[in-house]
Amino acid sequence: MFRRLLCSALAMVPTLTVAQTFTLTTVATGVPDIVQIRHAGDARKFLVLQGGSIRILRAPNSVDVTPFLETASITTCAFPDGSNGTLGFTTGGERGLLGLAFHPQYASNGTLFINFTDGRGDTVVARFQREAGNPDRVNHASCAVVLRIDQDSANHNAGDLAFGPDGLLYVPMGDGGGSFDPCNRAQTLNPASLNNGTNCGVDTNFTGLGAGDADSRALLGKLVRIDVDGTTTKLNAAGLCGAMDLPAAADSTVVANYRVPAGARPAESGFDRWRRSV
Repeated sequence: MFRRLLCSALAMVPTLTVAQTFTLTTVATGVPDIVQIRHAGDARKFLVLQGGSIRILRAPNSVDVTPFLETASITTCAFPDGSNGTLGFTTGGERGLLGLAFHPQYASNGTLFINFTDGRGDTVVARFQREAGNPDRVNHASCAVVLRIDQDSANHNAGDLAFGPDGLLYVPMGDGGGSFDPCNRAQTLNPASLNNGTNCGVDTNFTGLGAGDADSRALLGKLVRIDVDGTTTKLNAAGLCGAMDLPAAADSTVVANYRVPAGARPAESGFDRWRRSV
């Protein structure tokens, strides 16, 4: 009986056929593994390459030879604890240079942010300034860590960055990797509830650099929202993560985070400009 009802209902659904023709045009070659295309409010297109560089596309088949940014040129970064150190870089699989976002006032302040995998396999969100006198080049020495998150595995890193209509920087995070969130990262907002069992324990390579906080694992499987123009470093401003006070840049505050389903890896996000929703 149910099958007959279902078939009857399907038979009542009108069939809509729309003929569409698409034409693909090559606009750039020699730029492998593009994960994002961004703009800074002008005619340039910024191609984010997973392998560790950002190239400028000015017109079809016109890509600048000199990269806008190269992870290989990032020698040291300033950490929130006041120290400086070398982060390194890892690429391949779901790791690499994964996200780029220009500050809403980039034209006047020259500030941008990238999301990448460091040499230890952990997530880094870092702030940079464009080079003085050269709008087509980043000042690599201006690297300042905004947020570091300890990753459990090589997959489900996510990696996108985007400013919302509220002026905040959104960082979608995967669940830390493995199959079906074996370390239970996406299922808790409380660092005290983190799974520290086999293959899920604290990574001393992470905590030993720049005062990395093991509680950052509670941000896996969440959508993190950062006030990059704030004045405090308190992560727990909204009271959402127990007693966490994770490292953030001196002018950045993580003010909220939201859970995503286990196994999720939100590599890309976007905002509906009309509904102002993610």
